[in-house]
Amino acid sequence: MATAELAAGRFFVKQGEGAGGAPCREKAFLDGTALFLHEHPVSRKSTTFRARYLNALGYFVKKYADGDARAQAVFNVYLQAFQGSGAPSSSNSNVLDDTKKLMGLGFSGILPTTYRYSFFLDVLFIVCYDNPALARTIFSEVMDLSPKMRSEKAQTLFEFLYHRGDGASIPRTQMPRTQIRRQLVCWAQNRAFSAKPLRTVLITAGMSSGKSTLINALIGKKISRTQNDACTAKIHYIYNKPYEDGFSGEWESVLDMNADEETLMTYDSESSAPYLGVYTYFRSSLSHEYKWCFVDTPGVNSALDQDHEQLSRNAIENGDYDLVLYVLNAENIGTDDDRKHLEYVHRHVPEEKVVFVINKLDRYKQGEDCIDETVGGVRDDLLDIGFQSPTLCPLSAYAALLAKKSLLDDPMNEDEHDDLRLLIRKLRRRDQTLSRFYPPSPPSSEGALSFWADGKNGGKRSGTLSKVLEEECLSLLRDSGLSGLEAVLGR
Repeated sequence: MATAELAAGRFFVKQGEGAGGAPCREKAFLDGTALFLHEHPVSRKSTTFRARYLNALGYFVKKYADGDARAQAVFNVYLQAFQGSGAPSSSNSNVLDDTKKLMGLGFSGILPTTYRYSFFLDVLFIVCYDNPALARTIFSEVMDLSPKMRSEKAQTLFEFLYHRGDGASIPRTQMPRTQIRRQLVCWAQNRAFSAKPLRTVLITAGMSSGKSTLINALIGKKISRTQNDACTAKIHYIYNKPYEDGFSGEWESVLDMNADEETLMTYDSESSAPYLGVYTYFRSSLSHEYKWCFVDTPGVNSALDQDHEQLSRNAIENGDYDLVLYVLNAENIGTDDDRKHLEYVHRHVPEEKVVFVINKLDRYKQGEDCIDETVGGVRDDLLDIGFQSPTLCPLSAYAALLAKKSLLDDPMNEDEHDDLRLLIRKLRRRDQTLSRFYPPSPPSSEGALSFWADGKNGGKRSGTLSKVLEEECLSLLRDSGLSGLEAVLGR
């Protein structure tokens, strides 16, 4: 039976023992690499050409990565991206699996010279992105198959990919082909990203705290399920990517590197694994000094399944994390369940690792509820439990999520548009704004917020978004408390 764990910044799956009792090696299924299929030079070619290209890729996948889950999953995305409507079908069972046949044809019978370097890059990325030794073997075979590739430029390219691919650039005079420049930039971004330290944030809460909405607001897209009862029956490891490639990956029982929203929002009923891995680009202002992983744990007071609490406790006691984000429901402060779990966290997690989020403060009504009294009451309760100087982050995750959806031109229904307008007005009021509970944003933080407007952070500026609404949504990210929370997480 497969089991999963977080190690070395990757989501690993242990497959148990292989044939004859030999242990199978761990496979890094979700390694945080982003694909470079956007504006790929081959995507503009004819359907027949793309089929030939996929056929040649399939040969190397079958020869060097047969049974490798990551390589197969990446190749499947290439199949989906390049086949398109009306393209001749290619699959792992329909590739050039005869080495002599391919050697006899060489690349002249498969691909024109112009695209051989793009092909070389794709093969290495799919089959052996993090395996230089195997890459050297494939490099030699590609050179044998394509004698017209200039060996010195091919060697320069290889050295860049595996020894200088951390942001260094190839001089234009040594660039094999100009059309692969974008692929090289993406490769360099992936390599630089993989070298960053991993920052892991475990998120725990009771039911109906708005935990899933908070995760979606931090990530800037719908990734976490938001049903009210028993929705998080597994531990979710959610990783970010170095840039927006348009794909989200998921591992539950199989690896799907092009998971749609339905896949992300639905459990595999056939999978008994207590873990689920997801990776996607985070559209946020979280510190770029780190790779990020959010560990989403089940609600600890589920009435339907008491095993949820044990899953969460196991993650807290045995997990390797930098911070614990404890989410409290501002509309239901001081319950016995919360008190019990807060005492548990106090016993098992060092205080300097715990950040308390007081969520749903946007629901408070003027004249009936007082945000300051609630924040003060939570602080007093935590001091009574034994915390010495708790870090409190008042928040409206819903308001922050709406602000991001508007800035990034994500679909919103009529009710969400109405709520956005209401929350912009409400949270800018002096007694309602949550930014007052955080230190003033430094200039760098203000610059990070501007990414939402100009599209530098993986989003796109809406052609219908007025300048006034744009500024109001940027302000709402601060007024909701999200910008302050992101800064706290990156400290």
